[in-house]
Amino acid sequence: MDRIDKTDDGLQLDQLEKMSEDISRLTIENSRLRESAEIYESRIEEMNRLLSHQAAYIDLLFESAFDARMILSSPDWKFTAVNSRLLEIFKVDSKADFLRLSPWDISPPFQPDGEKSDIKALEMIEKALAQEQWTFSWIHKRLNGDLFSSTVKLIKVGDGTSALLIADVRDNTELEKTHAALLESERLVASLIKNIPGFFYRCRNSPDWPMLFISEGCFSVTGYVADDFINGRVKFGELVHPDYRDTLWHSWQNSIEMNFPLEIEYPIVTKSGSTRWIWERGRSVKKSKRGPCYLEGFITDITERKRNEEKLKQSEEFRQRIFDSSILPIVVMDGKSYCFIDCNDAAVKIYGYRDKAETLGKTPADVSAPEQYDGSHTGEKATEFIEKAKRFGYSVFEWLHQRPDGTKWDAEVHLMSFFSNGKQLLQFSLIDITEKKKSAKETLMLQDQLNQAQKMDSIGRLAGGVAHDYNNMLSVIIGYTEMAISDLDADNPVRADLGEVLKAANMSSEITRQLLAFARKQPGIPQNIDLNKTIGSLVKMLSHLIGENIMLNWIPGKDISVASIDPLHIEQILVNLCINARDAIAPLGQGAITIKTSLRRNNKSVDTIEPNVDIDGFFIEVSDNGEGMDEDTKNKIFEPFFTTKGREKGTGLGLSVVYGLVNQNNGYIEVQSQRGVGTTFRLFFPCEVSNVCQDIAQLPEKEILQILIYDPYPFTRKVILKILEKLGYRAIVVDSFISAAECISDTDSIGLIIVNEDEMDDTCERIVREMSDLRKIIISSGLNECTKTLPPNAFLLTKPFTVIEFEEKLNQCLSIKTK
Repeated sequence: MDRIDKTDDGLQLDQLEKMSEDISRLTIENSRLRESAEIYESRIEEMNRLLSHQAAYIDLLFESAFDARMILSSPDWKFTAVNSRLLEIFKVDSKADFLRLSPWDISPPFQPDGEKSDIKALEMIEKALAQEQWTFSWIHKRLNGDLFSSTVKLIKVGDGTSALLIADVRDNTELEKTHAALLESERLVASLIKNIPGFFYRCRNSPDWPMLFISEGCFSVTGYVADDFINGRVKFGELVHPDYRDTLWHSWQNSIEMNFPLEIEYPIVTKSGSTRWIWERGRSVKKSKRGPCYLEGFITDITERKRNEEKLKQSEEFRQRIFDSSILPIVVMDGKSYCFIDCNDAAVKIYGYRDKAETLGKTPADVSAPEQYDGSHTGEKATEFIEKAKRFGYSVFEWLHQRPDGTKWDAEVHLMSFFSNGKQLLQFSLIDITEKKKSAKETLMLQDQLNQAQKMDSIGRLAGGVAHDYNNMLSVIIGYTEMAISDLDADNPVRADLGEVLKAANMSSEITRQLLAFARKQPGIPQNIDLNKTIGSLVKMLSHLIGENIMLNWIPGKDISVASIDPLHIEQILVNLCINARDAIAPLGQGAITIKTSLRRNNKSVDTIEPNVDIDGFFIEVSDNGEGMDEDTKNKIFEPFFTTKGREKGTGLGLSVVYGLVNQNNGYIEVQSQRGVGTTFRLFFPCEVSNVCQDIAQLPEKEILQILIYDPYPFTRKVILKILEKLGYRAIVVDSFISAAECISDTDSIGLIIVNEDEMDDTCERIVREMSDLRKIIISSGLNECTKTLPPNAFLLTKPFTVIEFEEKLNQCLSIKTK
């Protein structure tokens, strides 16, 4: 028992030991398996990472390809992937948009060979599948419809139903443009080489100059065609004139050694045996340091130029003979020093020197007066004209010369600039115009007076036209404003506003009166006045006007009694002239103004200036010792709105008004002025006496009288009607002169007619004269005068007018008896 137990225990122990060994072995195997699994997983991760990198690299290569790239999948060959370049070429916004397209959407219906694009595309795909890849030309269509040429390369990837095609598309648009430009450039170069007068060449550096290339132009120069030189049948060196062959060879060797272009002229003997001169320019060329030396250049025929040079030489000799013997003084100057380097005998004589040697070396300043006509220094003025001739090639001007004995003389100078042997020279000829200038001076003065008169007359017509239209507008403004004021209560605040409108309108009418006075369209009422007494009564007012620091001298002329002129015109003239004189004296602080009158009788004046009219008259002279004026200012003083004063000090109308009033009275003005001395205005008026007498009649009753209104302007017609109605008169309005005549013939109750003179033609004037025998007429005018002679029983109503002025003119007209 004891042994068996022991044996059992031993067996159990052995089993346990064996189990322990198995467990240990399993543990080790398990550990080894675990390590193998980890290694395997690590390798799988590494492979996945490498595959990921490889896929990214492939994507990068696909995306960054220079050409547009796409992938087409079988069997229907739809797009499965595209790169950004493809979107750019086909003008597609996104890859998603492109993947929705098919190959047929990006191609036109037909290819250039007439085959349908879808059929031909399948043919290209079949060839790529069969040959692994296929390259062909294709016309594609962008999404915006534009067609373009491309090169397509199809590459097969995979087999069977999983086969793919990678398509690379290259846009050939720019390549075709470049190719076309290259062809055009080659054509242009070929055309230039063919048509240029001469030929290009490339030859070896040898005394016989064997040609490697020569253009077709060689035929026109040498008589030989290009093949004659290329094939060696003719050596260019043999054509060079024997006397010049050594010179040409040594010139070329020197040019090669100095590495500098050669430019040379020499004669050749042509195929026909004639000698012709050629001009050559070229340089040496080496492809490598050890390689042979070639010569390249251009040759052209200059035979005609050589002939012309010979003719020019003969012509120069002939010109020199003409130059020396010419009766016209001619001088040649150096372009830098301005010294005389050549002259003919006529120039020596006119300058007053003894001989040519004494004349040469002189400058323009040596033979001229110290100052020229405009007061500028002779040296500076001469430089100005010389520089002008240098710049433009030619200059003509008048010049004041002076001989050694001090005698001054005038000349017309014709100055010309030219180059001789690379040096700039100046040549001028002289025409003595001393006598011509004296005789032309008086003509010029008369022409200036005529031009000034014409200019002032044109400005006057313009001013009159403006004032005419302006007066029509002012008549409406003043009339309606006055009637509106009269209809308002005294305490109505609008009356003050309307008063300001009326004030502005009246001030505007004053401007038009000044313009019309300048335009000689301001009506005057001549009266027989004592001129000296009239002016004497204004002296006190004028003294206050000019101020205490300026003395006013009044010198009345003798034997001046009655003058026929509007006294208001005299006042307006003197006021404007005195104000102008006051402003001229003001910068000096103090001074004097003198007003003087004198009489002209029997075409003899007591004054020193003879008037331009052959009738009796009187002078009014206004002078001051103020600043004076230069010639340019004096020529502009009568122009409207011209003023030398500040904008806030003058309107520029004062002297314009004086000019207009004097001319309106058939007079004229003469002005003398000098800077720093003063100014004198001399005004001449012809004497005319006129007495006017009219019978006075009783005013008719307003209820019986009927008034006819004709005015072509609706706004003035309307305001006249309203004023008449406000004054209690009955009125009929017509819009044409024919209607006015018919209306008058139909009724006898019309006793007064108001017509607009602006639109009256000869027929209207005749009708008005016929009507004026039995009816009274008021003629309104925007020009402030009637251009026609007023008929009997007719009165002028000037625009603009106030209601009171209209009523006064109406009463004046109605109070005169008709025939």
